[in-house]
Amino acid sequence: MNTKTLMLSTALLLGFSSYSLAYTINSSATNVGGLDTFVAGSDKSTWSALGYGNGNSPASETLWVNSVLDPDVTYESKSDPAGGISVDAVDFNSNLGAFSLAGNPSYFLVKDGKPNTAGFTHWLFQNTASLDWGVVDFGAIFGSNWSASDFTISHVTEFSGGGVPVPEPGTVALMLTGIAGLVAARRRNKIQA
Repeated sequence: MNTKTLMLSTALLLGFSSYSLAYTINSSATNVGGLDTFVAGSDKSTWSALGYGNGNSPASETLWVNSVLDPDVTYESKSDPAGGISVDAVDFNSNLGAFSLAGNPSYFLVKDGKPNTAGFTHWLFQNTASLDWGVVDFGAIFGSNWSASDFTISHVTEFSGGGVPVPEPGTVALMLTGIAGLVAARRRNKIQA
C-alpha cells in the first residue's frame, strides 16, 4: 500500500465520518445532530390507571419513565415555558423538528400541550445524537399528514442515567485505519529488509 492510497483512504473515511447523519435547523444552519430514538409513549388513561395523576409533575413522570426503562433514570430538569417549547424545522423536512434542551440528558420526555389529543400525550426519547438538542420525527408520531397545529409541546422533562452509549463511529474508523496503515508499513519494511 503506497502513501497516496493510504492518504486517500484516510481522507475518504474522515469525510464520511463528519457527515454521519447530522441535521441542521432551516433558519440558522445550526447543527443539531441526528434523530433521537423513540422509546415509548403513553396516553392519559395509562397515567390514571397507574395512579400517576395527570402526568404533569416531575415525580409522576419519573415514576412512569422508570417503569419503562431499566436501569432507572434520575429527574434532571423540566422546561416549561409559558408559551410552550419552540420547535425549529429541520433540513426542510416537514416531519422533523428540533428543540434545545436545558442540559445534556440521557432521555427526555415530551408532553403534548393539547388537552383533547387522542392517543399518546407523553413520548419518551433516548437522546443519542447531540445531547443538547432534541430531534424528533413528528411524522412518525402523528402520521404522514400531521400538521404543527395538531401539536404543542407543553413541556420537556429531562432525565440522566440509564447508560446511554455515545456513538463514535468516525473516531473508531480513523483509529482502525491508522492501525492498519502501521501494520501494512511494518510488513512492507520486513519484506524489503
